[in-house]
Amino acid sequence: MNMITKENSVQHFNFDDWKNLPSRDTWIEPAAFTVMQRPVHVHNGNEFVELPIDRAKAIVRRDNGAVLGIHKGRYSIINYEDAIDNLMIAIDQSRIDTSDCEAKCQVFEEGGKLRLNLRFNNHIIQPQIGDRTVITVNLESSHDGTRATETNVMDLRLVCLNGQTTPDFKLKSRQIHTEGNKQSPIEQMIQRINSGLDLFYSNEDKYKSWISTPMNRNHVQSIFEETLAQRPTRIKKRNVSEPILNQLMRNYDNELYQGNNNLFGAYNAATAWATHPDTKGQVYNVDRVRHNEVAKMQRSSFWLAYDRFTRREYEESSKKMILVS
Repeated sequence: MNMITKENSVQHFNFDDWKNLPSRDTWIEPAAFTVMQRPVHVHNGNEFVELPIDRAKAIVRRDNGAVLGIHKGRYSIINYEDAIDNLMIAIDQSRIDTSDCEAKCQVFEEGGKLRLNLRFNNHIIQPQIGDRTVITVNLESSHDGTRATETNVMDLRLVCLNGQTTPDFKLKSRQIHTEGNKQSPIEQMIQRINSGLDLFYSNEDKYKSWISTPMNRNHVQSIFEETLAQRPTRIKKRNVSEPILNQLMRNYDNELYQGNNNLFGAYNAATAWATHPDTKGQVYNVDRVRHNEVAKMQRSSFWLAYDRFTRREYEESSKKMILVS
C-alpha cells in the first residue's frame, strides 16, 4: 500500500508566474496546507500531564487536525510551501532554463511526507537517436521526522521515465528541522543546481561511452550479484537475493530487446529497478533507498572494471589532487 494522500498529474506551468498560482486545481495543491505545533500529553498512571513544549511537541495540520509527527522540543517546522518558495527562488537565480517546465507534486501519509518533481524540457541530451533525457530538480521534505528538506538534480530518461542516478546522487542540498539552524538554504541550492546542470551535460559523453561498451549477459549478472542483489544476512556475509537478481535481469533482457547489449543497458536495468520498484512496501521510501544503492554500484570496483569513462575521470581527478598537494 503506497498511501499517497494527494497528488497531481504532471502539469505545464509558467515559471515566471509561479507565485500567483492558485492553491486549488494546480500542481501546488497537494502541498498547500500549513501545520502548527501543539503540546504533547502523557499518562502518568492517574491522569494526562502536558509536557513543556521545549521537551516535546506534536505537529498538526491546521486544515483537518491530523497529527503528522511527534518530535523533541528542538524540532523546527518548515512548511511545505515555504520549502517550495525557497526552491523556486534558487532555480530562478540558477542557470536553469525555466521557459518550458512541468511539475508533479505528491504528499504521502496524510501529508507527513512531500515529494516535488520539476522537469525542465529545454535541457535535453540524446546519447543515441530517439533516446532523450531531460533534467529534473526534485524536492523532498517531511513533517513526520523521516527526512530533512532535501533538493537534488537528476536526469530523467523519457523513453521509460527512469530517474538516471549518478555516483554523485548524494550530492544534494539539505536543511534539517532543528531550532537554531539559521543558515539560508537558497545559496546552497543554487550551487547544487548549477553543479547538477554541468553534470547533466557531461553525462551525455558518459552515456555514449557506455553505449560503445559491449557487455556479455553473464558479466552484467555478475555485476548485479556483487552489488544491487547483495543482501547479507547474519549467517551469510555474501548472499544474493534471487528475487532482486531476477528483476534486474528481466530489466536487462528488456534492454537487450531494444538493442542495448552494452553497459548503458545494464545501467538502465538498474535505474528501472530503482525508479519502478515492484515492492510490498511504500514505493516512495523504497525508491529513495534503491537510487542510493545504484549510485553506490557505480562507485564499486565491479562496475568500474567496465566503465572506462568514469575510471578515467577518477584517475584524472587523482592526478590533480597529487599536483595540488
